[in-house]
Amino acid sequence: MKNEVLFEILGAAVLLAGLAVFGFWLARTHLAVNSLKYAPIRRNDMPLHLPFMFMFCWLFFSALTSKIAQKFFDQAESLGIYSIRLAVSTTLIIAGLILAHYYFVRGIKGFGIRFRTLPEDLYYAFLNLLCAWPFIVIGLVVVEFAGKMIVGPDFQLEKHQSLETIIGSHSLVLKIVMVVLITIITPIFEEILFRGLIQSMIRSAIGGPWISIFITSAIFTILHQPQHWMALFAIAVCLGYSYEKSGSLIRPIFIHAIFNTINTITALYVSLNAG
Repeated sequence: MKNEVLFEILGAAVLLAGLAVFGFWLARTHLAVNSLKYAPIRRNDMPLHLPFMFMFCWLFFSALTSKIAQKFFDQAESLGIYSIRLAVSTTLIIAGLILAHYYFVRGIKGFGIRFRTLPEDLYYAFLNLLCAWPFIVIGLVVVEFAGKMIVGPDFQLEKHQSLETIIGSHSLVLKIVMVVLITIITPIFEEILFRGLIQSMIRSAIGGPWISIFITSAIFTILHQPQHWMALFAIAVCLGYSYEKSGSLIRPIFIHAIFNTINTITALYVSLNAG
């Protein structure tokens, strides 16, 4: 009981801090009007279809691994299938960086992979995520409230399939593979795909940073679980903004990794206490 009270107090403190920082950002940027006024443009000569072909490859291999799981493994949530997904995602990361090297001016540096800004990116990653956190929580609360009103009091938000695997598995090796996949590999790959390739292409085609952020965030959101759409759209806008503001792809990767790590730790904490 004491731990639950402390957890709730900590959660409330984070929400209030996030709202305070967001309010300061609004005041400083004249209600966001000047927030991306000097956002750097990532010059590239990518064909318009290239990022979407890359996304199609990702979706194809994701579907293929599911078919492989059904045919060759005893269960979908097995070490074998997630090892394959880990290998596929790592390969796609390398492929994305190769595309960036060839199509972006200054290669992967122009793409936003600049390690000299790591300390600054890590600091602003926490700050940006703190600003977005209240809206992520609001999105989850709204969906849960609507679900209880429509479905009934037994309605519960779906947990991410990967988090369910970590919680339910008795294999330490599988847990380690899943943690690496969720907290490291997935953030890197999805930021290369959505922010790096798709958002950069839309920004080049349309010109406005906010339009490219919202379109990319919508694409990112609809490819995830519907119950989480409101919360995911909030975090996606945060990721897109951090990329446009800094020109560094490392910053949204950090935000994504921290967000996934928090979700993983929270899920494990809740499951341990429930058990």
